[in-house]
Amino acid sequence: MFKALVTLALTLGLAAGTGLGTAPRFAERLAEFDATTVGIQVAHTAHLADPEDQRAERAYIALTEHCADLVALYNVGAEAAPADFAAAHLPASLDIAECR
Repeated sequence: MFKALVTLALTLGLAAGTGLGTAPRFAERLAEFDATTVGIQVAHTAHLADPEDQRAERAYIALTEHCADLVALYNVGAEAAPADFAAAHLPASLDIAECR
């Protein structure tokens, strides 16, 4: 159900040329994904350096969950309008494996 709602919202945004589905918004989401994967690496390193540090562990978990959300939303948008993503030179999809 959630995926269907997100797809509908993205499709409406792409059709209108504004809102959630625009290429610039997904370029921002891609940049956020890239920054989040760097943050995951930093948080993971901090957690490995001090496994007792619960703050580092929570940061790592939160970043991986946020990354997975970004991947899901981005990929649904890419599936809804592949031509728009190609025209904007955006990747056709993001790999959730990078969220670890």
